[in-house]
Amino acid sequence: MSWLGKYKKELTITVLFCLFAFGFNIYRVQGDGSFYYNFLERVLNVPDPETPARTGFMQSGCAYFNAPFYLGAYAVEHTFHKKWDWNGITLRQAAINLASNFYMILSLILAVRILKKLGYRSVIVPITSVLFSTSVFVVAVVMPSYNHAVDVFINSLFIYLLVHSEESVPVKSFWLGILYIIAVLIRYFNFVLVVPVIIYYLYKREFRKISFFFVGIISVIWIVPLIFHTYNGGMFSAFVGGETVKQDILNWTRLYPKYFFKILVHPCHGIFVWSPVLIFSAVGLLTMSGDRRKWGYIFGGLWCLHTMMNGLIPTWHGGWSFSSRLLSGLLPVYIIGIAAMLERYRNKLIVPVTLCTLYSIFLFFNWYLAIIDGEFGTPFDMIDAWNMGRSYVTGKNLDINIFFQRIWEVCRYKYIFRYF
Repeated sequence: MSWLGKYKKELTITVLFCLFAFGFNIYRVQGDGSFYYNFLERVLNVPDPETPARTGFMQSGCAYFNAPFYLGAYAVEHTFHKKWDWNGITLRQAAINLASNFYMILSLILAVRILKKLGYRSVIVPITSVLFSTSVFVVAVVMPSYNHAVDVFINSLFIYLLVHSEESVPVKSFWLGILYIIAVLIRYFNFVLVVPVIIYYLYKREFRKISFFFVGIISVIWIVPLIFHTYNGGMFSAFVGGETVKQDILNWTRLYPKYFFKILVHPCHGIFVWSPVLIFSAVGLLTMSGDRRKWGYIFGGLWCLHTMMNGLIPTWHGGWSFSSRLLSGLLPVYIIGIAAMLERYRNKLIVPVTLCTLYSIFLFFNWYLAIIDGEFGTPFDMIDAWNMGRSYVTGKNLDINIFFQRIWEVCRYKYIFRYF
């Protein structure tokens, strides 16, 4: 088999993502992304930073992954002695967008490999349906300066190593332990990743792998207090957003996951409302059979744990978000569930999965074009806007022709087609 034939699925999903990403990449550092961007410049200690100095470290581990791209743009600027600026977008900011695209491509390739490892034949449909139905595409293209794209990559790599740790070589468990600490530095709620690892190894009675896993953790865990001490002055005395870490935990968390069901079914970014294809994913995980059944329970439990942890905080909806961006790291879990359903009911499910995906794509453009409010808008607002014939946010007229015209206006392919 030729190289092209061997990696056909990986190439297909990469090209598909790049085609859409090019059309709608934002390239701008904005929102919470400015915090991560500022921390990146502090880590690199550049003499001419683009953001004012801030204090604190909070889930900013993505800075280390974005650093090579930032440094590349910085080197280009200094080589040509010029700072490019396109309507407030600098070359360094564009590099962060490129980094998010890059890590999302790696995540999609890992998703293909995970499905192959689990023996699923349907690959392209589950991946594209999740990519364009959930917040996954959005965090890499529309919100590239946030930490979610790197979070998706780390979670995908973690699950990839976990499903491959069935092999007798325990060294992969060691790498899982190292990756675990990195995942926690990117998003603190990733600490729940320890649960599926321990449960799986206990189920398989592979106690040696548990030992290797914790050796991996111990070998790098010293990095966590070092980073906090360096950039915060300490683990619990440091200020994060004007509050100490301890105050932040007490003020922003609850003793029980009060918002658990809201994350799932609330009109404001509830994943089953904005991304109904995930209903098939959830059912697919719970109904996996044979040797895969254990993975269905493990990944279904991981989904539940992430939802519970994000259900502790009042910002469960993610603020400016399409669907639930806080759960975007579950990309491979979502894909596995849909692949399981498609394998069992392919002829019956291909149409509803496609329709759910198209619904989410339509909802995305209503969100992206500010037809509904980006922070608290709902699908019901979208229906009202179309019934009224005007945008909920801008008040401008709305019909199908205006809708597609506005999509064309924000799509960068218009610059290419000007030459034809």
